[in-house]
Amino acid sequence: MKKISSVFILFVVVIGLVIPNFALAARENEQDNPFETPEKYVSYLKSFGDTYDEFIQQYSELSKEKQEVILDVLQNGGNFDVELTENSIQSNEKHRYTRATVQTRPVSFDADFRLFGITFVKIRLEGRFEYSNQRVTSVQYKNAYIVQNFVPLSGFERTSLDAYVSDGKFYASAAFTAFVGAKIGDNVIGVRPRTFNIELNSDYRGNVNGHAW
Repeated sequence: MKKISSVFILFVVVIGLVIPNFALAARENEQDNPFETPEKYVSYLKSFGDTYDEFIQQYSELSKEKQEVILDVLQNGGNFDVELTENSIQSNEKHRYTRATVQTRPVSFDADFRLFGITFVKIRLEGRFEYSNQRVTSVQYKNAYIVQNFVPLSGFERTSLDAYVSDGKFYASAAFTAFVGAKIGDNVIGVRPRTFNIELNSDYRGNVNGHAW
């Protein structure tokens, strides 16, 4: 009987120690959620030193309502605006538009995913193709990658990359999956995978059209 009583008392003591610790951990995790308020998110960004100073400055200039919209989009998902920019690439080769000569041309397009005029991530899609007789004839190179992330990402993966020639034009596309979450210790808060897509097409002269979403 004494042995049973001792085991019961030990069990009660252990439970009494464990439950408060779980409650404390839960409160700490709640307090550490950087998406809870704009102030906490800025504090979280500052923990990376000056890495995200540009974003912090732009974010701090927004109204509190817009700041809270951004936090909701980052934590729970939402749409970004997209700004596309064609990169001017200088090739070392001479581009002669003669029907008998095969030449190569590089093309590149950037997509800035933005909200309220602030860029969150910049993605680049680029390629190189051969052309002859005023038509693209073959793909020589293709690539897509993140140029810069202006907010912390807990994960970013390229899930597809393709390039091909059709009707004398060059086509390329890529897709990325990003996890825009905050890493606090061993825990990641607010991870909502989202997909970024980018496409471009070009004629043999390098006149590029792009699309991203």
